[in-house]
Amino acid sequence: MNYKQAHDLAIKIRKELEPFCFKIDLAGEIAREFERIKTITFFLIPKRTASGDFHPVFIDWILMNGCLFTSPFDKNSEYIELMLPDDIVLDFFIPASKDYYYFLIKHDAGKNFMYQID
Repeated sequence: MNYKQAHDLAIKIRKELEPFCFKIDLAGEIAREFERIKTITFFLIPKRTASGDFHPVFIDWILMNGCLFTSPFDKNSEYIELMLPDDIVLDFFIPASKDYYYFLIKHDAGKNFMYQID
């Protein structure tokens, strides 16, 4: 998928998931503005229920929007991978709150993120 198509799709996904996340950032190929995109990567901290499970709408979104590659996920999952209909892989990295920006930077989120923290 070309960059513009993938970026538009990523923005759409982000808007759909934002109400159910405390933080959500694009990373990887889109943040680095690759010409061809194979994977859309997000770092996020989903909102949780009182029992610590992921927000039910977040879970529903994942189950309804792609073919789940990772083994069944639960409240302790740190990584979720989906295959979207257009053969695009969607990666969700879910670090602990205190490590969020460390892992986002470590993953090389790209120049736009680096400008935000300067």
